[in-house]
Amino acid sequence: MQSDTCLTALLVLCVSIGALRAEGLDASSESGADLRARHCGKAGLYLRPSTGARTTQRELYLRHPLLDAVVLSTFWREVEPQRGQYSFEQLREEVAAWGKAGKGVVICLGLYGQAVDDQLTPPWIYEQPGVRELSFKGGGVARGRQIRIPAVWDQGFFDRYVEPMVRRFAEEFDGHPYVWYVMPGFGHIGNVTCQPSAGGSAACLEAGWTPREWSDYCRRVMQVYGEHFRQTPVFLKAAGMYIRDRQRDHYREECGQLLLEFARQGACVVHFGLEGDRSEMQDVYRHLAMLLPEARQGISRIGLGDDWPLWVPEDRRDQGPTRDHDEANLGRTLENAFGGADGVPEIPTTVLFCQQPEILASHPDAEGYRPAVADALERARRRLKTNDQLLSADNHPK
Repeated sequence: MQSDTCLTALLVLCVSIGALRAEGLDASSESGADLRARHCGKAGLYLRPSTGARTTQRELYLRHPLLDAVVLSTFWREVEPQRGQYSFEQLREEVAAWGKAGKGVVICLGLYGQAVDDQLTPPWIYEQPGVRELSFKGGGVARGRQIRIPAVWDQGFFDRYVEPMVRRFAEEFDGHPYVWYVMPGFGHIGNVTCQPSAGGSAACLEAGWTPREWSDYCRRVMQVYGEHFRQTPVFLKAAGMYIRDRQRDHYREECGQLLLEFARQGACVVHFGLEGDRSEMQDVYRHLAMLLPEARQGISRIGLGDDWPLWVPEDRRDQGPTRDHDEANLGRTLENAFGGADGVPEIPTTVLFCQQPEILASHPDAEGYRPAVADALERARRRLKTNDQLLSADNHPK
């Protein structure tokens, strides 16, 4: 429904949260100032390049004048094919290639996803005593085919099987000059969401999954990453839900509270759900309102994006999730990333998570170059950089 009243109430909520904020880090404290410094200079347009991207596309990304950083997804099976045997050589080469091209790098080390034949999780994990295997018909790229994942939230699983890998991971990349952020592997493809698909969510619930257990598991993941990554800040990607369960509103409230905890610890929180229709972003704005006090101090940073492209060419504009994603919709979408209208407070956004269509269309050398797309992204990028400068300055807003 149209929700001017709800959006106005959101502004009141934001003010109330600022006034009643629980004690936490302050930007003027030693630890707060350190966290603030870690985020400085890392604003801009981010992209997760496809692992199957053609060489021509990769070259365009490497030379893209507007692209600031890439999210490189690597998975457990790739870096620990046998228990205790680690291989980071390919990832090191990737980081070096992007870094030398002037792009910042976010490394995501995911534990599982919904790839057919379980290409993301090492097979040896299912041979370990006590490890539970969940099987279900996957969504997305799985298209209903059978998927299996480990119950990563089970007591002791992370400490026993994952922490040793995180320790080696940190030895390789903590403080690396090209690595801007590290993205812990919580749930599905590293996201804070445990399961986005109906089949996966049902399997988790049948296996005894609870939001409390998931929250505790995610806290432990953050604790371990914080212990081993002492120089490189954390980057979180969240769709604002734990699992797909309409009867419980997908556990959005629990997810929002967890994001607030992690923001207070200095994480950069990139929230998905960015839309051209502001009324469709109620849950997103509600979560972001809670994060504003930390973001405005520079302790945390806020990013926005979506699973689907923000812009697509004409032949894709009649498809459900990207219907009417033209230049006009792109402009509205980018405006919505910063709030400041219709009762929504201004959001000091510093990261815009883009998808491949709009990034390719904004490169002057690309075959399908669209000047209007490039202009819209360039304007948004300037705002991201300005926010970063304001948050990083000695006289940043309190």
